[in-house]
Amino acid sequence: MSPSADQSAVLWDAETLARIRTLQLVARQTVDGLLLGDHRSRRVGASVEFADYQTYQPGDDLRHLDWKVLGRSDRLVTRRYQLETEWPCMIVLDASGDLSTGGGQGPRQRRWLSRLFGNEQPKPRPELDGTKFGFSVKLAASLAWAMVRRNEPVGLCVLGGETQGDRLLLPKQGRSQLARIVGTLADLRPAGEADLAEGLAAVGPRIRSRSLVALVSDFMEEPGDWGPSLLALAKRRCDLAAFHVVDRQEMELDFDQPALFFSPEGGEPLQIDPQGAQREFAEVRDAWLLEVERSLRGHRARYYPCLTERGLDAPLRALFQGNPGQPLSLERPA
Repeated sequence: MSPSADQSAVLWDAETLARIRTLQLVARQTVDGLLLGDHRSRRVGASVEFADYQTYQPGDDLRHLDWKVLGRSDRLVTRRYQLETEWPCMIVLDASGDLSTGGGQGPRQRRWLSRLFGNEQPKPRPELDGTKFGFSVKLAASLAWAMVRRNEPVGLCVLGGETQGDRLLLPKQGRSQLARIVGTLADLRPAGEADLAEGLAAVGPRIRSRSLVALVSDFMEEPGDWGPSLLALAKRRCDLAAFHVVDRQEMELDFDQPALFFSPEGGEPLQIDPQGAQREFAEVRDAWLLEVERSLRGHRARYYPCLTERGLDAPLRALFQGNPGQPLSLERPA
């Protein structure tokens, strides 16, 4: 897969090209490691799409007669159908500023890089390892790789963030589409707000019914805002998979000294003594995690918790094997 395929108008810088190669390698290793077999169709029964009409012949199934045509033209015709076998996937990626947090921030994240053209100094990209954003990008790339390997159409919608690439790629098949998706992911920087409700509402009319909508987010927005948009997709018979990306350090308030906390998306900084606020913080955190999970399930989405310290294979395996996600647990493995 060439990173420049169908993207001749985009000039990637050296760091972006390196990230493209890394994402390709991670996605290939993740998908190959899962040894995914053919997925089971989620469409029940004879799920078919109208193809054309043909003149009725004795012996044809009377259930396929089109009585409306008969009433209008006094002609006996039967409806022919084309079996639907595709499972289009739209990956909706939250690239808001809050996704840049995590335990893996290092010197490279504080380094500012020049583009190959102009004097613009872009914001640094978070590391691909150890941050919510890095985990989300690798998950999206791996899912896109898996769908292309299955010859399924796949697309990408980026909510928030900054990128030279396409923010909306409607589902298509092929390696050139995969190259566009990976290129966009590699160049992406988290910034601003995602506005999940508006983004999902905009995506809905652009995709086919019965599509897989894979939403990758930390869901740091009010569930009451994005819930109705999810439900609208469910009513269009879309298959909703919600990947809830969580960083342990962010969830455990694991700091020794009082510190000034702030959100990359804005708002007033807040000074907190982690030792004194542990109990109250844990109560608020647990209530919020439960609210997010219940809201997703209540709006017909399957819930897949993703801790950044764990691998990509568990949520992807659960998705393709049709296993429902389990409640998020912050307990460390023995």
